Amino acid sequence: MDCDDGRTAGEGSAKRLGAEGGPEPSRAVPLRRSSPAGAAHAGLIARRRRLGHLMLLPMHSLGAALMRLAGGYRIAELQRSRDEFARIAATPGPILICANHLTFIDSVIILRALGSPLWYRRNNSRLSWNLPAQDVFGRYWLYRSIGALSKCLFIDRQGDARHKHAMIRTCSDLIAGGEVVTIFPEGRRSRSGRFEPERLTSGIAHIVAANPHCRVLCLHVRSDRQASYSDFPPRGSVFHVSMQLVEVPAEMPGRAGRRALVARVGETIGALEARFFADAGGRPG
Repeated sequence: MDCDDGRTAGEGSAKRLGAEGGPEPSRAVPLRRSSPAGAAHAGLIARRRRLGHLMLLPMHSLGAALMRLAGGYRIAELQRSRDEFARIAATPGPILICANHLTFIDSVIILRALGSPLWYRRNNSRLSWNLPAQDVFGRYWLYRSIGALSKCLFIDRQGDARHKHAMIRTCSDLIAGGEVVTIFPEGRRSRSGRFEPERLTSGIAHIVAANPHCRVLCLHVRSDRQASYSDFPPRGSVFHVSMQLVEVPAEMPGRAGRRALVARVGETIGALEARFFADAGGRPG
């Protein structure tokens, strides 16, 4: 799931803000509770985390079945991707995933590519949070139900600045609590069919600046049949997933430091995409 068609949730505000591990207990995320609204939101996060843990196996199995039966989709070198992420995740601390964006189900592909249901059960904080758009996915009872039973927080893209700032703050708080959060820093599905680094906002840098121990993991996800952006990938697609950690400076002084980090993220995803096309021998689709 994603925040798509048009601007991503909080895009305007974001410009200002910008080997398997063993069993891991769920950590309490230090969400702000200074007001009744803040306490209610913290309660919502806690419920979503518990439900996401309880419903992980059936939801993951359902997603895998739909990928195979409805779309004929599969992920190339699936175990390699899972092993690589497990090695990264074995080091304690939060992870912010930044990925390119072409289809509605990019988040689903990423979740499946990075871990098996049993691994996520043992490493619940490594099951990423996602931010689907209320005005796109909230209109359908199926998507609302999936979101309510998983680590999803619906964002109202038509909401006021207070709502958008609160959601951005929530992402930062989740990161601070050792969770994984996935964002699409382009803000929407790429209309060119290629990664668009010029669209990146400073939101990445502001989240990292507020969480100095956060690691940034860049992902490139694309099917062998994807010529451009679309609601859903072409049937029979085989997805290729590559990843690389970005070196985060100990300090990011001012706007220049934040711009440098955003540029590094853009360069990294761009390089992963270039490698994909080089290996594919040209444009897929």
